[in-house]
Amino acid sequence: MGNVELYGTHEHGPLTLYIDSVGRLDITHPFEKGNKASLPAFASALPLFMSLMSRWLDQDSAPGFRRLGFSGLLIKHCPRIEDCRRELDHYLPSVDMQATQTTGFMYQVNHVCPARAIDGLMINRIVRWEIWESQMPSGEAVFAVHLALDINTAPEHTGGLDHSAELFAEMANYAGHFAQGGDRP
Repeated sequence: MGNVELYGTHEHGPLTLYIDSVGRLDITHPFEKGNKASLPAFASALPLFMSLMSRWLDQDSAPGFRRLGFSGLLIKHCPRIEDCRRELDHYLPSVDMQATQTTGFMYQVNHVCPARAIDGLMINRIVRWEIWESQMPSGEAVFAVHLALDINTAPEHTGGLDHSAELFAEMANYAGHFAQGGDRP
């Protein structure tokens, strides 16, 4: 089997399904591939997206796969770099951003946990927080906090994913948890 990539849209924007040759299914909604969503937009779109994907994954015609992934790239614009640090203080309780003059910052962690939907399956909950700075053509600096989410099943799993709709809902709930509550596993 080769790689398959499907594109479509629904109420909240683009939808991409990617199945690679080893059977990993990545589900991407408007939170990645250049379609960065704000944290509030993500929170409002997530329930509808979860419902849509659960219905699709429950169908007999859904493709078979060995791995499942949910990814997203969220952004929160800030007027100043100091505001980025203040935001990260809220989302990263173990890091004191106010005590530094940090401009370039990246914090990534994988909170591995057992899946509730499938016994013996481990889930990687990879979250990466960073301060992003860019220069506009006018020379004005633009600042933002980025959150990259990669919630996926561990590659060591060799069986099928019989309860994929429940597993996807679990993964999407983890994504929502980190987006709203920060790095609190």
